[in-house]
Amino acid sequence: MTKIIRECSAEVGSKTLINLPVLDQKNSYANFFFSRKKELRLGFFAKIFVIILLSSTASGASQTQVLLDKLARAPSAEAAKKIVINIQEAWINSHKDPSEKKLMSQALSSMDNGNLTKAERELTELIQKNPDFVEAWNKRATVRFFNGDLAGSETDVFEVLSREPRHFGAISGLAMINVHVGALEEAVKAYEMLLDIHPHARDAKRYLPHLKKKIGQHDL
Repeated sequence: MTKIIRECSAEVGSKTLINLPVLDQKNSYANFFFSRKKELRLGFFAKIFVIILLSSTASGASQTQVLLDKLARAPSAEAAKKIVINIQEAWINSHKDPSEKKLMSQALSSMDNGNLTKAERELTELIQKNPDFVEAWNKRATVRFFNGDLAGSETDVFEVLSREPRHFGAISGLAMINVHVGALEEAVKAYEMLLDIHPHARDAKRYLPHLKKKIGQHDL
């Protein structure tokens, strides 16, 4: 997901963990999230891991899949940064026709201007036109997160990952959602998955040690 506006700090111990949107403390999503069976939520990670293995070894991989393979083997953060830019450009430009390109451009402009309601409307229209436009789902997940709709954001993240299991932005977003609702063990799993895909992901490398310390988990 994309970092945008209306942020506050969530902390793990004395460490500022991550910037998150200001949400109503009575947000019903928290109750919904914790009411789900833990084994079902953890089962999601197992399924995605299998899909990642299959997608990374499939024959006839697209150029984006080739870039994702390169990202996993990037020798440095600087090399990874260049690959990430190319991947993100490919995702943004995966529209089928000029009308989809225009809607994405409008949505990005609305996000940049802080008009999240308008951005969500434009992205919803884009998804209706082309449900396989992965980045439209991802951008709407971002918008919904910053609008406080964590349930909607998580749903969109899963839509992204069902189409592109190695979408590092969506997995990072999933980690942020888990942190926000206090599901730190699942945030750890998400960040570990992120590092498998993008070993130089700064947010995962920065926050993972603090999260592990918080839940009493230590690297060997």
